[in-house]
Order: sequence, then structure tokens, then C-alpha cells
Amino acid sequence: MADVRVETRFLVKTEPFTEWMTEVLVGRGFDRDESAETSEWAAQTAACEVETHGPRKLFHLMDNEFARSGSCVAGARHEVLLSFPSLEVWDGRRKVGPAISRMAQARSVEMARTQGMGVVLVRACNHFGWGPAYALEHLTDDLLIGNLCQGAIPIVTPIGGTDASIGSNAIAITLNTGIEECPVFIWDTGTAAMSWGEVQRLLIDDGELRPGGAVDANGQPAVRASDAVSLLPAGTIGNALGVLIELLAANVGAGDPHYRHEPPDDCPASEPNTCTFVFFALNLSVFDALDFPHGRSRMENVASMVEAIFKDNGTSRIVGLRKWRAKQRSEALGGLLFAPESIDAFRAEAEEWGVAFPDVEEVEVGMEEIAVAGK
Repeated sequence: MADVRVETRFLVKTEPFTEWMTEVLVGRGFDRDESAETSEWAAQTAACEVETHGPRKLFHLMDNEFARSGSCVAGARHEVLLSFPSLEVWDGRRKVGPAISRMAQARSVEMARTQGMGVVLVRACNHFGWGPAYALEHLTDDLLIGNLCQGAIPIVTPIGGTDASIGSNAIAITLNTGIEECPVFIWDTGTAAMSWGEVQRLLIDDGELRPGGAVDANGQPAVRASDAVSLLPAGTIGNALGVLIELLAANVGAGDPHYRHEPPDDCPASEPNTCTFVFFALNLSVFDALDFPHGRSRMENVASMVEAIFKDNGTSRIVGLRKWRAKQRSEALGGLLFAPESIDAFRAEAEEWGVAFPDVEEVEVGMEEIAVAGK
């Protein structure tokens, strides 16, 4: 049996939290629709216990990168630049990332339902946080849903380089597995060897970095967190995927990564300082008419594949098990679980904008140890 550790978390009921966040964003100048869209994303993210790229991070970005670069415009309305039956390109017009992202992901699903697949590329964006939240919202047995994004700033130095020129670009893909233990496959990864947040945590204690995780000011491997100035890609695959996302974004108008989220006065004329996002969906039900081994249905065949890979195979597990378990905890408790640092940040936000934070309950939660492989 796997080890279970007991940790203290702070529980906030979901509906009061989304209502609170909506009012805070309205106070910040966003309209009610985009505020509600953003709050729904925040709840989806928190339900899977993702705090590094959730609402606390978004508030921090609004007060720092967004404010410095002017990359987020309250009340912005997107423009559809190109439209085909299964492909669209949008200008996000610097609309707040989670709001435009929920709209674009939903549109990709809408096209997939009628055309078999749907892809929406959105340029002139800022930051969209945890990508799987957008996909999980629409996930059913007959869809594969995902997204790609350019990282908000260039923090990754390509293999052999001396200059951070790539974002910690992220990939999210979800689909159903057909098994009860973990009915959802969730691939959620950045293309860097580690996150900058991990470096910052180690910096507090001047800790040592994992080999191959970051480089110093001279482009040499950084041993201690205090020496790190940028990240390395997650091997050759992470390097290629990170560059690929940059090149795909360039095809719809993305600019030099060095200027992402830089102040407009520091950018050359006509140079974008924003990100590009990609949202996609594939309608798997179109394959239902095919024949499958042993007379199985499509989903039975998917479940059989999962069993063939993982059954009686040591401690191997389906990708996404940790997030699925987190979501189960959230649903069982009827709310969202946060660490004390997040609660402190939310209460500071509440005080600044005069919107009372909802009731908080301290709970002891059993966390099952699930091994995570390094990149």
C-alpha cells in the first residue's frame, strides 16, 4: 500500500470563492463576464490543487508583468482574423488570459463536434495559467482536448546556448481512459527541465539544483539556486518542443521572445510583447464506426490498452493520477483546498479591494504518495 501523509490545508467552498474572485476582478476594472470566466478557470485549477499557476499567480502577474508591459487590457474584445470550418485565428487584443482561453477552448470543441477536429490559435495574449483546466471542463469520452502556450517571458536557454530565448512553453493534453482508478489521462508539462518556481523555493535556502536544470550568467551549468539565471530545456525533446511552439506561434504573428512582457517603450516599433496560445480538440467518436480487436468498442479498447501497459507493472501509473486524486478530494470535501500562503495572499487581495474573503475551514487531508519521475 502506498504511503499516506497527513497535511494541513484550508478549505474554501467553491461557489463563495468564485463569487469573491469575480468581485475582486470587477474591482480591478474587468467587466463581469470576463471576471466570471476567469473565476471559473481559477476554481477548476484549484480543484486539482494546482497553486503555482492558479489565481494567486494571476493576481501577482497583474500587479507586476502585466502592469509593466501593458499586456492585459480590461474589457478587451477579441477579433477573429481567419476562419475555416475547423481552424480559426484570433487576435486576443490583450484580453485577460483565462477569459480568452476559456472562450477559445470552447470554440475548438464546438468545431470538433461538427468537423471532426477544431483548432484555435490566439495571438496578442498574456498568460493563461494552468492549461489542463480549460480542457478538463469539456472532457467527455469522445474527445481529446488540449492546448499549447508560449511562456510569458523567455526563461529557457536552448541546448548549447548562452542566452534565455525561449519561454517555458507548456503543453496540456487530456482524454478519457475508460478505467475506474483514473478515468482521465492528463499530460501537463512545461518544456523546461524544471520550473522557475522550484528554483525560487531552493533560493530561500541557497539549495543545490538538480543537474541539468539551469545555467548561470555565463551559460554554464548552475549548481546552486543562487547562481541560476535561466532554465535548461527538458533534454532534447523539451528543447525541440519548446522551439516548435515558438515557431508555430511565429506563423500567426508572434514576435521576438526577448520582448515578451517588456514595457512598450523598450520594444522596437511594431514588435509584439505578448504571447500566442493554441487550443485544439479531436472528436474521437468519428472512430466508433471502426472495427476493434475482440469485438470491443472504442472505449473498451482504450481501457484494454491502459491495462496492457500498467497492470502488474510495478509502481507504474497512468499519467494524471495525482491530479485526479486531488479533484476527488475537492469534490468529497465540497470545496477548494489551499496552502496557507495562498490564503494569506487572497486575504491581502480582499483587504485591498474591499471584498470580504469567504469563510475558511482548516482541515487535515491524507495525501497518498505518488512517485513522480524527473524530466
